[in-house]
Amino acid sequence: MIELKGSLKERVDEAVRLVCSSVTQAEVDNFCALYEKAGIKLFPSSIEFFKKYGGAYRNSYIMLKDAKYNKDISLNCFSNITDYYYSYAFDPKESEKEALRRLDFAMDWITEMREFAGVEVHPIAEIGYYYPADVYIGENGRLYCLYEFKDEFEVHDTPAEILEPYLKNNIPIGVDRMPIKTKYE
Repeated sequence: MIELKGSLKERVDEAVRLVCSSVTQAEVDNFCALYEKAGIKLFPSSIEFFKKYGGAYRNSYIMLKDAKYNKDISLNCFSNITDYYYSYAFDPKESEKEALRRLDFAMDWITEMREFAGVEVHPIAEIGYYYPADVYIGENGRLYCLYEFKDEFEVHDTPAEILEPYLKNNIPIGVDRMPIKTKYE
């Protein structure tokens, strides 16, 4: 385990940086194809977000003081919502169906989110702890969050900013490697 030092913000920023591995061009192409199937036009900011955060939790995860909560932290793009972190049991077709279902559900709030943001947006990820936020990305690159347990939307610039309030009472203490699994184990 890599133990992190510094303020809560520094630890969260570093933890997010460390849990994100690079994505391949094939993964970017699959990301774009999924959104095309869903009828959602991607922005350049969407593709950049996926390139930076699409590989989260593939090889590492954030360790908390209380280890039983480690798997409750999520930073998952809708395009790979059932990959890596959630489950290895889905075959690719089922994984795609689940991602499309979640995108469709997130689109139920698109009008309200566009009005709030004042720019074009679309769903991009689930980020949070316990009840993660549905996160929409604007053509401006900002992240707009919809929470199941809050009446108002929030705006952030990075996933770490979204995670920070969740983790203030259980400060991330490190990042650990997860066992390498195949998708079908």
